[in-house]
Amino acid sequence: MQKYRVPLVLAAAFVLFGCSASPESAIEQLHDAVAKGEITKAKGYISKQVVQLMGEETLTATLAEGTEEIKKCGGLDTVKSELTGEGEVRSGDVSITYKGTTCKPAVRKVRLVKEDGQWKIVPR
Repeated sequence: MQKYRVPLVLAAAFVLFGCSASPESAIEQLHDAVAKGEITKAKGYISKQVVQLMGEETLTATLAEGTEEIKKCGGLDTVKSELTGEGEVRSGDVSITYKGTTCKPAVRKVRLVKEDGQWKIVPR
């Protein structure tokens, strides 16, 4: 179960601290924060709804697991988003590649909404 929780958080739950001009940049900044182990910053990209569903402690642990997983994969290489939608809602796919050869590229579904003027990851 834990193995599947990390991709879920990083994709639909994997986060906005600071200003993101676009939903794509929010996704990139979230993954960058997780890769660097900046858990507090990463949590800023997650909607209040996700935090309430998971709980603060579980979310923190899940993001920390994501940091370790990315390290095992040799670090992030690319994070690319293909999103659709209008207004304050976007959804689509995030393609992730890693620098190392131990992990295969991943494609994950994601949904974002504008919350308090910032793009945030929400449940699909």
